[in-house]
Amino acid sequence: MARVRRSWGWLCVGVLAGLAALVPAHYLTSVPPIARDYWATGARADALQSAGWNLGWWWALFAVTACALLRAPRWPAVVVALGLGAAASAVSLVHTAVLSDDLYRYAWDGRVQAAGINPYRYAPDDPRLTPLREDWLWPSAQECAARGKDIPCTRINRSGVPTIYPPAAQLWFRLAHAVLPTGSRDLGYELLGLGVSLAVGALLAWLLWRTGRDPRWVVLWACCPVVPLEAVQNAHVDVVAALLVAVACAVLLLAPRWSACGGRGRQVGAAVLVAGAGLVKLYPFVLLPALVQRCRPSAWTAAVIVAALAYLPFVVSVGGGVAGYLSGYLQEQGYDDGDRFLLLSLTGLTGTPVRVVAWAIVGAVGMLAVLRRLGPPLPAALTVFVTLLLVATPGEPWYELILVVLVVLTGCWQWLGLIVAEYVVYLTAMLGGPHVPASQGAYLATLVLGVGVTVLRRLGRRLEGDRVAGSAAADRVPPA
Repeated sequence: MARVRRSWGWLCVGVLAGLAALVPAHYLTSVPPIARDYWATGARADALQSAGWNLGWWWALFAVTACALLRAPRWPAVVVALGLGAAASAVSLVHTAVLSDDLYRYAWDGRVQAAGINPYRYAPDDPRLTPLREDWLWPSAQECAARGKDIPCTRINRSGVPTIYPPAAQLWFRLAHAVLPTGSRDLGYELLGLGVSLAVGALLAWLLWRTGRDPRWVVLWACCPVVPLEAVQNAHVDVVAALLVAVACAVLLLAPRWSACGGRGRQVGAAVLVAGAGLVKLYPFVLLPALVQRCRPSAWTAAVIVAALAYLPFVVSVGGGVAGYLSGYLQEQGYDDGDRFLLLSLTGLTGTPVRVVAWAIVGAVGMLAVLRRLGPPLPAALTVFVTLLLVATPGEPWYELILVVLVVLTGCWQWLGLIVAEYVVYLTAMLGGPHVPASQGAYLATLVLGVGVTVLRRLGRRLEGDRVAGSAAADRVPPA
């Protein structure tokens, strides 16, 4: 009876902490939109302080919520987690995205496609696309002047270069343009992100239950601040990739005898879904070696065919232009000279040597996954993805939506620290702070926490196994 009362007490604590988290979630909507250079210089420090404090409180309350709901009665905890997550997303809705301006490129690419134009052909600033401009994406002369911008100005970032987003993302942009009412603007894309994020949460809860895992782990998706911030408020298309990865995991987990390569159709289906996620944003392709492994050559072939067919219509039209601004983006982010590899830069390596080391680390871990040295597909996928993030240190928190999916399904909560590190990098860099020392420290602390908890958990399981084995052996000893 006392245990039952304690579990319902934990539920009350989780509800109170989750409701309290709605306060910083709402206050984050009052931060002036980043929109890259639209901020006055004097406002940056105030915005950094406001966003940092609100994010810090939100993460602290999320930790309390998660710990409490994981100890609460099972199904009430699941319902509460999903409800609190929906509420946090609802209060995060804004008329203008706060921490990113990527959705304006999404809207522009969708509008260009609706006009029958290949989105990889022209940059938004190209005069040939002037008839497609609208006030939402290309503000009035008065608004441009108020922001200190030359006329014409635009909300679209990197408006002088073609799009970087792959074909499946372009399909999403086209669909969004078709289904969203005229004038819905930011809010329309945020509501689409809300719908997809809720679908991911429901799928994860069902999958955990269906595979005999604890469905309460869905709290790590439902209540994690990165979901309402990046999937909803900033409407990042990465949430679509996270949904596809979650469906691929469902296919694999429900397939029999993974180690014996059972269920060819499901293996191929998982490969196609992961390829689809990679065609939304390229980085999910790194999961293929872990989730598909070497079981089915047909699965690898299917992934290649899907990618080729997705790019084919665009290649026919613009040839090599389908790469868009990818090479320029990598150079802009510091991957060309190696400055972006924040943890590897602690070794003193720069330029080509650090790039070679980075590729070697990710390639080696991927090969171990292919050879099944990292365990079953989901733990292997988490290891590969965490390795990529620690090596590449991208500093963009929306990449971690896929990480949260893998953490929920494996229970390896310790790697959520990567998201905190990404926000440290993102906010200090975007708001003009001296970000390199802080960023390196954040990633290094995440690495120590993640590896330390992982080692301790494995030692604990080993000691428990030895204790059980010793107890069983003692039971078999005949009496004297």
